[in-house]
Amino acid sequence: MMRIFLLASILLISGLMLEARAQTGDNTIIIGPGEPGYYILTDNRIRQYPARLKVYASQLVAKDEQGKVSKWKPEEVYYVRTAKQRFIALQDFSIKNTFGYLEIKRPVFVQLLDSGTFCLMRYDNGYLHDGSRLPALLLARTGAEERPLTIPYDASSGIGKHLGAGKKFREALAPYVTTRPDLLQLLDEKKISIDNLAFFVRAINTGRPFDGPIAKPSDLD
Repeated sequence: MMRIFLLASILLISGLMLEARAQTGDNTIIIGPGEPGYYILTDNRIRQYPARLKVYASQLVAKDEQGKVSKWKPEEVYYVRTAKQRFIALQDFSIKNTFGYLEIKRPVFVQLLDSGTFCLMRYDNGYLHDGSRLPALLLARTGAEERPLTIPYDASSGIGKHLGAGKKFREALAPYVTTRPDLLQLLDEKKISIDNLAFFVRAINTGRPFDGPIAKPSDLD
């Protein structure tokens, strides 16, 4: 009985520690060190500030051409752009953790994978039971007040490999493509996974056919 109590206590403490890590997120580097790019502030959306950038979940560190270092909170930043990545601030969404889903209520930086009618975003501060990070994938209708959808997916076998795309994944995405039988067919045939999800959302946003790599049905449940 004592062993069960101790085990439950350890799991509870571990869960609280992971929750605290996810809420602070200060030490989670999304990009760095010093990627060249620019950022736009919330209170002046016309001006671009070129700098070398380091993006954390809860902070942007920018070093300008004169060597001056500025630090900005997500709510102060409208947009971040580097050669290969884009970031925006997001709040009021959930991420998967040890005990289910954790609410992220304050603004944090998320990577913008595709945008248009829908925004597909990635947040790299979710934790599995073993402490490894599992990215949260989020889908939101641009300009809508509705809560972003946290796309459910299961980690596949293999170290560092997360293909996902099981039944819950397909059911979550199906309502967004009711007028696109070509995309519904890809979902039904298990040809969409998190690896080609950005191409799938781009097809929704542009109205064009899906032109990304096809997931192998044998890899998915």
